[in-house]
Amino acid sequence: MKTLNYFYNTLIIAFAILALQGCTKLLDQKPYDYPTINTFWQTGKDAETGLAGCYVELRSQLLNGDSGLAYFTYGDFPTRVFASGAWGQYPFEGHFEYYTGDVLSDYSGFYKTINATNTLIEKVPSIPLNKFNADIQTATKEQNKILGEAYFIRAYTYFYMARLWGTFPLMLKSISSASEAVNDVPYSTNAQILDQCMTDLTEAAKRLVWGYTASNEQAVRANLGSVYALIAHINMWRARPNQPASGAPAFIAKAEAACDSVINKGGYQLVDPTAYSSIFKGKSIEGIFEIEFSTANNEYFGADGFTSLFLAKPLIPNGRDVPIFNFSSDFLSLFNDPKDVRNSAFFYNLGGDNTMCNKYTSISYPTADQLTWRTDDNLIIFRLADIMLLRAEALTRLNRNADARIWLNIVRNRAGIGDYPGTDANLADEVYIQMQKELFLEGHNLYDMVRTGKYATNPYYSAQRYNDEGYYWPVNVNLFLRNKYTQQTPYWSSRIQN
Repeated sequence: MKTLNYFYNTLIIAFAILALQGCTKLLDQKPYDYPTINTFWQTGKDAETGLAGCYVELRSQLLNGDSGLAYFTYGDFPTRVFASGAWGQYPFEGHFEYYTGDVLSDYSGFYKTINATNTLIEKVPSIPLNKFNADIQTATKEQNKILGEAYFIRAYTYFYMARLWGTFPLMLKSISSASEAVNDVPYSTNAQILDQCMTDLTEAAKRLVWGYTASNEQAVRANLGSVYALIAHINMWRARPNQPASGAPAFIAKAEAACDSVINKGGYQLVDPTAYSSIFKGKSIEGIFEIEFSTANNEYFGADGFTSLFLAKPLIPNGRDVPIFNFSSDFLSLFNDPKDVRNSAFFYNLGGDNTMCNKYTSISYPTADQLTWRTDDNLIIFRLADIMLLRAEALTRLNRNADARIWLNIVRNRAGIGDYPGTDANLADEVYIQMQKELFLEGHNLYDMVRTGKYATNPYYSAQRYNDEGYYWPVNVNLFLRNKYTQQTPYWSSRIQN
């Protein structure tokens, strides 16, 4: 990662990879010997290396999967943003619908990230401050920063898992044998998991600050802005309509307050409408938290990643003639206002044959023959427009419609389409539409659909499936063989095909 390079020299890079990558499945790994032995956690450089490993593992898990169909992709593909394509089915629907043996239904890989953060949280406090190669005051800040980022990564990872499976084992201690993470460990409830996320974020907030100590850390290192953005998303997720209504107002109020903190204290700004591409290139003034890639360091998602599913010629001169998946007409119909600058900023050939997305098109070629291509863009997790629209959603839920219009209109005006002219009765719908238009292929759309309750009225799903939480992934059948406490997600319990 470009801004994590200062964490380690060539030898330390090799060490981190050997120590933290492991095998694809957690249950098949060898123990984490390197990062857990006491001889490693001795200096500030060791702590920095361990933190770099946490970020590497998070990135690895978000992009885990076959043929580019990764966990990150799942945030969009089930919303029918794409029509059926070369594979003859809708992405994720049909291909994975009842198949619990797929790699993506196995949550154990995420425990690699969890164990990396658990180990760091346990070991770093015992490193003497005089081993951080700085004065005591600076060393204290650095130690706190490393711990704060680890707490954030653990909270984000558990929240990500909670949106995929709902319930699973909650592990807060480092383990010497990776199989301990799922072998006969009781499940925690969804509420317990999300409570732990909030506890971790409280710890992170004690140790992190607004802003960045260096410009090259912008958005790719967690800070207080990242923490409050995650607090906002967790609280709004807990207030989704298919959950008990009694707690919703308190969760929504907490989410709105967290959004306020991000907007007013974070120092973030919306990029100019002529510079939308800078968002995805990374480290823009709008970015709050993102996963960094650098083709110079052989880090990319491209020819064998999720962008390969929707990019083709001429955006990829030596790529496929046509994309594997084409945007659905229903989704493209949202972009019917000719004044909307996102029409050209986000699309190639909108309305014509082979309409493609322009968000991830910083293309490079590592070989002279240009037969292999790579993308040098970042994966955007949180950005300011997302938080503004989330705040508008929260305010509509609190019946503060005039305030909601403020944040909705800021996003609309940046896109060139002016203030929302409709009535309050349709305000929440408009907020959701702008979320779809602004954030597609950024991993948000499915969760926005679920969180707002639009999943229940979507023609491809049903109110019953929403109430049964059928948006969760099924649990891989192999996990039942390893953990007697394993639970199938309710919707899938009568539908699985092992």
